[in-house]
Amino acid sequence: MHYKIRNICLLSILAISANASALSWPYSETALLNDVNEAHTALEDKTEFCMALRKRELPEIQSDWLYSLPEKKRKGILFIVSMMVLDRCTNEESVKYATAIMRYTAETEDEKLLKDWMTLNNYRFQREIFNEFSDIPSSKIIELSERPELYYPFEPMGAETRVVLESK
Repeated sequence: MHYKIRNICLLSILAISANASALSWPYSETALLNDVNEAHTALEDKTEFCMALRKRELPEIQSDWLYSLPEKKRKGILFIVSMMVLDRCTNEESVKYATAIMRYTAETEDEKLLKDWMTLNNYRFQREIFNEFSDIPSSKIIELSERPELYYPFEPMGAETRVVLESK
């Protein structure tokens, strides 16, 4: 009799534990969707912060190479650099959001969020945008994006007017 009561108690504890863990299981659809929503909110907040940085006054961009390019190329390159810099600013949150979406998709097999994310981020994968700049070594653009005056987000419109010769 004593063993029966003990077994009933153990089974009850296991059943209660199983129910409690089912409610808080980290890979439930609800928990995963909550992770996606939290990551999305963090990304939106960071994007807003980074966009606010674009309003800063851009210092002179001392670059003989950039200065030597036609104005249209300068504008285009500075636009590309501004996209790269904005991506860098939001990168950590963007990766967390993408990871949350992938986990959600992997566990639920619901691909809607992943497809939406891919659509929103499609510009990164469209090489046609950059065809006009195929003659420019990507290393030059990356190097430009790492310069102190261009390291943080900036407004690309009018940035070409800030380009000066290094010897100035």
